[in-house]
Amino acid sequence: MPGGIRLDALHTVIQIAMGWTDSHLHQFAKGGNRWSLPDPDGDSYSRDLDEREFQLHELLTSVGDSMLYVYDFGDDWRHKVVLEKILPDSGGSRRPVWVGGKRTGPPEDSGGIYGFVEMAGNEGYDDDGYEFTVAGVDAALEQEKWPEGSMG
Repeated sequence: MPGGIRLDALHTVIQIAMGWTDSHLHQFAKGGNRWSLPDPDGDSYSRDLDEREFQLHELLTSVGDSMLYVYDFGDDWRHKVVLEKILPDSGGSRRPVWVGGKRTGPPEDSGGIYGFVEMAGNEGYDDDGYEFTVAGVDAALEQEKWPEGSMG
């Protein structure tokens, strides 16, 4: 992940990796601060910071630093985003590159962790055909039309 990736683009990366459709609100949180997209109607009473104005390297500065990503406040999917390694800038790709992972994400609107566990335990469960592969996620990231300036 480029260190200069904006949080709104990181949200897109997570959506692609999970096989989700960006159909719900989301938020990043760390150290008492929260970042999200502002209400397009301007009617928000939220004290969240605008995620389009912050880059990943501003929040996660040292190996082991982490933040929370919450998606779909009804299902309440919580992801811990951890900085595992800092690599020198090689001058290569300026887009996210997927290098590893396991298993598919839960389907959209599956009821959160408890609803998903119940759903997955039912006979005839179908995961909507989303099959996670590292190559597949990376290909989707490569095809994504990243907004100007979203990679730093």
